[in-house]
Amino acid sequence: MFRLYPRPPFRLDLTVWALRRRAQNAIDAWDGRSYRRALVIHGRPVAVEATQVGPATAPRLDVTVEGQWLASSVESSATTALTRLLGLQIDLSSFYARAATDRILGPLAQRYRGLKPPRFPTLFECLLNAVPASNSHSPPG
Repeated sequence: MFRLYPRPPFRLDLTVWALRRRAQNAIDAWDGRSYRRALVIHGRPVAVEATQVGPATAPRLDVTVEGQWLASSVESSATTALTRLLGLQIDLSSFYARAATDRILGPLAQRYRGLKPPRFPTLFECLLNAVPASNSHSPPG
């Protein structure tokens, strides 16, 4: 187990909602508290689970990685993958400042404050998700 400290504001629930894109996504699992998925690290599959501890303004992710024959560098590789997947270090402060001055975008940006733009771990996975991503679903809460 290790910890990650996303750049605030950060909300795991909203970010996973954006990453999942559709309710039937079986790869990016969300149970209302924890995000889980399989990753390939050093050619081996591992199960990764991340749970947000703390508010959006001071977020911390508790992360566990499970698998057979875990290399000592698995934490670094999982950190890199989760940082990309969940946009953990993306700074949206300029966006929030600009959005706050817009009467339409401002309330929307405030409602979804903490959502980070997620990315797929590989181009192949991105392409596999491009076509069915046109199905939409409602955001959490």
